[in-house]
Amino acid sequence: MSAVRATILALTKHGNHVLFTDDCYRNIRRFFVEFLPDLGRESTEVPTDNLKSIESYIQDNSVLF
Repeated sequence: MSAVRATILALTKHGNHVLFTDDCYRNIRRFFVEFLPDLGRESTEVPTDNLKSIESYIQDNSVLF
């Protein structure tokens, strides 16, 4: 868990957007939803049931999926 958090924080900065899948580990999802906004980073949960729709979730400031 700490390695995942450290990696995400190292690869993103204030104002960036991150996409994560709806089937990710519960504590990672909580990190995206509760912790990242406090650091000025946005995140969006992407459903995995329709992979063709992933592109519609990408924003100009998206840097990580």
